[in-house]
Amino acid sequence: MILALVRNTVFTVGILFLLAFFWFNIQAINLTEHERFINDARLLKAGYASLNQDVLKVRYGLVNHYDELNKSLNILLTLLENLKQFPHFLTATETMQLAHHLEEQQTSVKQKKQLLESFKSLDSSYKSSFTYFPALINELTLKLSQRKNSLLVTASLEQLLRDVLRYDNSPNEALKHTVESTMGELEGLLLDSHTNDTTQGTADDVNRLHQQVQLILENKPALDAQLQELVTLPADYYTEPLFMAYSDYYQQARERVTTYQYYFTGLLLTSLLIVISFTSFKFRTYQRGAQQAHHQFQQLFEHSQEGFFQRTGDGRYLLVNPALARIFGFDSPTALIHAFSKGYQRYVAPEQLSDIIHLLKKQNSAEKIESQIYRKDGSTAWIRENIHAVRDTNGDLLYYQGTVENISECKQLEDTLHQEKQLTDRLLTTVLPIPIANQVKAGKQAVAQYVEESTILFADLVGFTNLTNRLPPQEFVDLLNQIFNTFDKLAEAYRLEKIKTIGDAYMVAGGVLTTRRDHAQAIADIALDMRDAVRQFRAVIGENFDVRIGIHTGAVVSGVIGTKRFNYDIWGETVNIASQMESTGLAGCIQVSETTYQLLRQEYLFTSRGILDLKGKTKTQGYLLKNKKWQVVQNRQSA
Repeated sequence: MILALVRNTVFTVGILFLLAFFWFNIQAINLTEHERFINDARLLKAGYASLNQDVLKVRYGLVNHYDELNKSLNILLTLLENLKQFPHFLTATETMQLAHHLEEQQTSVKQKKQLLESFKSLDSSYKSSFTYFPALINELTLKLSQRKNSLLVTASLEQLLRDVLRYDNSPNEALKHTVESTMGELEGLLLDSHTNDTTQGTADDVNRLHQQVQLILENKPALDAQLQELVTLPADYYTEPLFMAYSDYYQQARERVTTYQYYFTGLLLTSLLIVISFTSFKFRTYQRGAQQAHHQFQQLFEHSQEGFFQRTGDGRYLLVNPALARIFGFDSPTALIHAFSKGYQRYVAPEQLSDIIHLLKKQNSAEKIESQIYRKDGSTAWIRENIHAVRDTNGDLLYYQGTVENISECKQLEDTLHQEKQLTDRLLTTVLPIPIANQVKAGKQAVAQYVEESTILFADLVGFTNLTNRLPPQEFVDLLNQIFNTFDKLAEAYRLEKIKTIGDAYMVAGGVLTTRRDHAQAIADIALDMRDAVRQFRAVIGENFDVRIGIHTGAVVSGVIGTKRFNYDIWGETVNIASQMESTGLAGCIQVSETTYQLLRQEYLFTSRGILDLKGKTKTQGYLLKNKKWQVVQNRQSA
């Protein structure tokens, strides 16, 4: 499954990558960039034409400055630089070819700017000479007007001026030769010794005139040559190759875009077909799965042991399954729905239905609701319901849907377990004192305690064992049980702790589990009542037995021992002394130790038994408890 997921993911990513690649190449031609490049190329062509016009204006003297010419050259450089921002759809090779064209033109324009500076200097010198030359002719004409050959000189000077003007307009070798010939003739006339007059013309005048003529003849061709270099070829000569190359590259880019469009369209259609096929396959698969799931749900719905229902908010049942009908004791779901529609009282507690509806309206669900119901035959059963609200996308209630489980057996088992638990608790409290029993029931380990002062009583039925030879076993046990039950009631009445019974011996303690100041008095009181009770039993049955009781007060340790059979007990020297007080006592008497006697002597009557020799202990004084003092009894009764 993971391999198929990886394969499908790689395939999908590959398709998306190719689609993105083709789409990127389809969008490669940016019409804004294309239009900008074409407009800049057209402006370049216009710039070259403007440059030619400005050169011709300078050449023919229509303008006397070079500002427009400089401006045209700067515009060309700017346009050439802008054209280097090539559209992005051009390939690297195409970009290099166009850049080569533009760099050649940039070089040519820069050379023209340098040539313009040289031309400006030469043109300035030439214009100075050419402007001065007519003035010089006029000056010499006036100066030489008094010469004998003045007519010839004036005619020669006028001819020279005309020849120079013609040479300026159209310089060529023939005109140059004519100007030189005219100058030669003029020099001959001016320097003729027969007509020479130092006041009317000198060799200096001839030299000045000759110098100006030579400057014009020499500078004019050079100036025209530089001006010719400034005059560019027609604008199409520079821009047409650029236009043609760019048009070819643009057409190739369009063809590439068209190819990528075919690829993109084909891949997109193929992908759509794959997606449609895959979706159709999945849909059929899901449809089959849905049908199988519906069939399984139908089987589960029909054969489930758990009840199922759908009910509207107004109480009308839409759907129930056979299991729910069986729970209510009906033969079919239809019969159950019909009974519900007729107001069938399903819950034993009449308010249960309204409580459930209130809970559903409040929190949209009711979980683990246990109720007792009436079945069709009138019997009752216990059910557990789980109900939740089903709503549409707007939050409006469609219906309530729930499951119902028959928990009658569970309830019966719970009742049985509860009764057994109560019995166990009662048995535990008969074995252990109630506070200790509560600790054990809570799962806590009973904590051993050290009790600094408590009073312990041992009671032994003297001569009772001999009854086993004269009484049937059941009568013997019943009699012993009656005596000990009487002792138990007395212990409960005086709030004392029964510790245990051993054979026909009974042990009770005061002040062990609960601290009390009158523990010795309570033990003394129960001892007197136990003595009287045994005497009553003896009188009733007419048998010869009695009770011997021993009491001692002191510190003890209490606790629970055992894991399978609990046993609450107390230990310590106090217990041993109390036991010996009983064993060394007299039948029908209550023997107490010196310690207990000191606690009771103000309220009870005693007789001394003298010194007692106890096991493991030095000799001690013993006393026999007779009864309460009458003034004490009267005081208690009056109180």
